[in-house]
Amino acid sequence: MNRQKGNAILLVVGVLIAWASTVSLGQSSKNAGVMGMNLRYGYLLNHSPEVTRDLSGKQPRGVELFYHIRTDGDKAWHEVYNYPEIGFAFHYFDMNDDRLGSAFAFTPYIQIFPMRKERHMLSFKLGPGLHYGTKPYDAETNPENLFYSTHLNVTLETNFLYHYQLSPHWRLQTGLSFTHYSNGAFNLPNKGANTVSYNLGMAYIPKPDNYKLRKDLEFTYRKGWNFDVYTGFAMKMANYSDTTRDFAYTLSLAANKRVSRRSALVFGVDMFYTESIQDMVEEPDPNFYRVSLTAGHELMISKFSLMTVMGVYVYRPYKVDKPIFQRYSLRYYLNDNFFALWRLKSHYAKADVVELGFGFRFRKSRS
Repeated sequence: MNRQKGNAILLVVGVLIAWASTVSLGQSSKNAGVMGMNLRYGYLLNHSPEVTRDLSGKQPRGVELFYHIRTDGDKAWHEVYNYPEIGFAFHYFDMNDDRLGSAFAFTPYIQIFPMRKERHMLSFKLGPGLHYGTKPYDAETNPENLFYSTHLNVTLETNFLYHYQLSPHWRLQTGLSFTHYSNGAFNLPNKGANTVSYNLGMAYIPKPDNYKLRKDLEFTYRKGWNFDVYTGFAMKMANYSDTTRDFAYTLSLAANKRVSRRSALVFGVDMFYTESIQDMVEEPDPNFYRVSLTAGHELMISKFSLMTVMGVYVYRPYKVDKPIFQRYSLRYYLNDNFFALWRLKSHYAKADVVELGFGFRFRKSRS
């Protein structure tokens, strides 16, 4: 029970950051909400030799319910992102696999529109959330579920949808979704479950738009370079036989170059301290430190940002992981300088750690 409580605290705090961001982004809108449902049918992806031996024919199917608020142009960033929609979704999947059972997930999200016309729209949705799996790994009752070993996990979901406005009140939508479930190696095994699914659904708009999209608001931002220093903390297991969780810590320094109203380029260096290395090497006094160089992109949305980074280890005493990693971060800026963060680090498709942290941004003057 203590292990489950620890996992729950780590994951729930991350989703609370996402939820705070969602509320902050959507609270200014004066529009009525939009509600709807998607039917989903998909496939479990083959991403690890240990879990691909019997995935043929495993086709999850489920349903998603969603509710969101449409931004109305009250803030300048609404126009920058073509009047995005901010909300939350709940989905259920029958995973169609005896090892996985059923999946339930709650996901706050933002839906951005690369194209928005009178009847035709294209959207991109992204949201981190919480997943509950009914059949996690159990050494005695479910030893073949290597995807995840806790009921409560992180989910990361994105989709690309086409929308057709049938009438002022009804919208048809279809497209593809990618869904990831993992506990970030807080408990093993944790190969992670990745699903691609086809969506077909309808949205109901109780109160159609009664405003004109605005193009007259000036959006200002700081140009030039900013510099960040931030930390992340996590707990993880190294092997199935030892249930002890080891401490993991990251210290990061990064330079951030704002290149547009939406985007910034990020270049940095990380120092990792990972105690679980002691369970992966046969040395009495192992070196817990690693160093990496990183480069990536930060998508800025009001006080909220999404950061995607690729990294390569330049100092790695032991080859216990792949040489390249990916990191997906959610930030919430408390003010101009301080921010809270939640991030998932993975080596290719295998989750490494889920971190919580905070940081400080040294900002240059506006220009």
